[in-house]
Amino acid sequence: PERTGLSWEGDVSDRVVVIDHHPREERDRGGRIWSDPGAAATGLMIARLSRAMGAKIDFRIATLLYAAVVTDTGSFRYSNTSSEALAEASRLVTAGAEPWGIAQALFENESAARLRLLAGVLGTLRLNAEGTVAWVEVSRKLIDDSGADPADSEGLANYPRSIRGVEVGISFEEISPDAHRVSLRSRGRVDVAGAAAAFGGGGHAAAAGATVKGPAESVRARVLGTVEEAVRKAEGR
Repeated sequence: PERTGLSWEGDVSDRVVVIDHHPREERDRGGRIWSDPGAAATGLMIARLSRAMGAKIDFRIATLLYAAVVTDTGSFRYSNTSSEALAEASRLVTAGAEPWGIAQALFENESAARLRLLAGVLGTLRLNAEGTVAWVEVSRKLIDDSGADPADSEGLANYPRSIRGVEVGISFEEISPDAHRVSLRSRGRVDVAGAAAAFGGGGHAAAAGATVKGPAESVRARVLGTVEEAVRKAEGR
């Protein structure tokens, strides 16, 4: 809700429609909710709706929808990349979306502060004994020292996941000394949504998260225990 820039005080259910490719959750606000976890991106759902309504998808709309599809599929690298996603991307390019320009804006537009933060965060990289789970830690000090914004920490769990042999990558971001934002990223075999749900969070099977209360060491131990159990379950152990 905070990304809309709107005030969310009071009951707004009669004025809000939620369209999302995440599983529906009880806390979702909105009188009407269209949830399709099978869709690779919410942008695909909007494209479907636009075509069903006979709306013209012009250059601006095509650009925004293409950006949505690219980000939610990890530039068509994630396991959710589907024939629908690729076909719709082609239609959006035909409608005027420019893949190169969008890629430049999304992925080649980092701030120096973000890279300083990344350098510090990668220095905290750790792996479990089996090499199946890897994690990084994002302290408030690292964020402050780098001059980064809180949003610059997004996506950092993808880096430990990229290590050969790792099934789940995790980032532990300090919100306060007694609360941490945990992001979980799976290669696909391990359902991290279930692990996140154990801490009151949620998301997709391959990308989920939760805010976990407690000091860093306690949060790390609890989350790692839950994730390692999920890995063993996925491996049939």
